[in-house]
Amino acid sequence: MNDATPRETRIIGRVAGATNPESAELLDDGKTLIFGNCTMVMGNPHHRAGKSLVYLEGQAFMTQASFTGEGEVTVTRRRLVDGLTGTLGTEVHRKGTRLWPAGTGLTACGGRPYAKSLDAPLATVEEARQQIFAFDPLTGEPRGRIALWAGSPVARALGHHVEMPNGIAVAPNGDLYLADNPNTNPEAAEPPPVPSCVYRIPYESIDGLLEDDPAAAETVDAVEWTGWFNGVAASPLDGSAWVVTSSYHDPLNGAVIRLDADDFAAGRLPEPFVKDLGICDGAAVTRRGTVFATNPIAKEIFVFPADGSRQRMVIDGERLPVSNPADINVIYPSFLGGEPALTVGDICVGSAPEAAQVLVLDIAGL
Repeated sequence: MNDATPRETRIIGRVAGATNPESAELLDDGKTLIFGNCTMVMGNPHHRAGKSLVYLEGQAFMTQASFTGEGEVTVTRRRLVDGLTGTLGTEVHRKGTRLWPAGTGLTACGGRPYAKSLDAPLATVEEARQQIFAFDPLTGEPRGRIALWAGSPVARALGHHVEMPNGIAVAPNGDLYLADNPNTNPEAAEPPPVPSCVYRIPYESIDGLLEDDPAAAETVDAVEWTGWFNGVAASPLDGSAWVVTSSYHDPLNGAVIRLDADDFAAGRLPEPFVKDLGICDGAAVTRRGTVFATNPIAKEIFVFPADGSRQRMVIDGERLPVSNPADINVIYPSFLGGEPALTVGDICVGSAPEAAQVLVLDIAGL
């Protein structure tokens, strides 16, 4: 995006020693951070001749960390939840339901392509267990799951399963948004095994889905597109979904799109808020309506304040010190006194275990 002006930021928190951290979220105590380590590899011979990403079965995990002040973040439980696969999104459900309390942690996980090891065959459609996994973010205790795999009530209602759940968001009213990036064809990018969609799960249907109720699955809305979706965010202002597009065959060349309740009801993809950002990964929105999007290929984080300007984040005038900025979340740490910060999962594609990082950036005023 050539017309984006630099906007200075600074690092106010950093967690080192992560393993491909996709996204991080803050609990309402203003100090406890949770993030997923999705554990990915390059070189699996069964997926595009080893030239594309594959997740390792059962090797993803959730980590808990704590702010003790500005610039001070300490890991408190490295493996808060263990034995997961492809944790590609982290959220906190702040409203709660009959079956899980407010403050429950969520991760979108189980998506293909994954394998048991670097050289092992890929998991089949029948073996995969795509889901939204719920857990206690303080103890790691499981709190249920919403099944998205082939043969699940959601898959039967939609006519297809969710292939690679790769972004999750919670609206203020408790609705869930989920994006699918079905970049899993083992031979080539196209055709995808299922349609790429962004989904809306109504708050009132969550308990039914936790209990595999077919009637609850019928309420799930989907907006389909020929390109792929990736990260998704919920606006704290009006609850709308903000999703980014992410593929080499994207006719919008990397777009941020806002979807409201009418769009989901109609299955309609509206005109983009902005396009031509390149291959995007993460999206986030502040309480002031500032929109963020990441491009991990260009190593950029773009900023779109409510005043209509177009910016990109820099430190001392230089590009951010990140390898592959993935999902992002707006958080409000206690030490900032009500101002926002931005968590950045820097997944470091191709890196060794415990070689990646999560950054927290100052976005005060946005």
